[in-house]
Amino acid sequence: MQKYLVGRKSKTVLEYGLFRRAEAVIQQFQQPSFPKSCAVLDIGTADGLLLRGLMEYYELNRCIGMDIRFGYLKAAKENVPYAIQADGKRLPFYENSVEVIISTAVFKHVRGLENLVKECHRVLKPGGKLVVTDPTPLGIHLGLLLGYFSRKSIIQILSLRDTQQMLTDRGFTVINAERFMPSPIPFVGCDALERALKRMHLDRLFFNQIVCAECSTIN
Repeated sequence: MQKYLVGRKSKTVLEYGLFRRAEAVIQQFQQPSFPKSCAVLDIGTADGLLLRGLMEYYELNRCIGMDIRFGYLKAAKENVPYAIQADGKRLPFYENSVEVIISTAVFKHVRGLENLVKECHRVLKPGGKLVVTDPTPLGIHLGLLLGYFSRKSIIQILSLRDTQQMLTDRGFTVINAERFMPSPIPFVGCDALERALKRMHLDRLFFNQIVCAECSTIN
């Protein structure tokens, strides 16, 4: 656990992956209607670095980092104002009490994922946003090959379509869904390559994916 936290600040692959996920999450809210005073919950926050990036970018002050692993909480409390230990399948929040939920690189590890999604729907306000990222199937297989994931930690491998369908089936409306990150490490021209591959509809070669979905008006 400590090795992973240190790696997020020192290993190029982990550090770059964190940066690109944070960038992708921030891009989901590049719109005038984003409520800057909203309550944001980060499920699986780990050290809270991604949530801190979102909080600082939008000058938010109602951000809660949550993780089931107690060992991460000390690191999270150094980066976000509130950090709690809880299970995403039993969220300790009232119905319709949160405007935004993010969960990055988490879904692949969760047994009983449908219950987590139901809980997100329950606590989100009508019109609230759920933003989910995970490696693509290609990204997971590469991570397993390079030793960044252990096989016992991968509960399911979801494609972009799988994630969209799961959210739609449980009362969400998908607003945006896309793959990103054509390389696990940065290099000169990486952004230009990503744009070119998207234009050629070759985004299946990317290593990460993101889905932004809106909660229905009925919980």
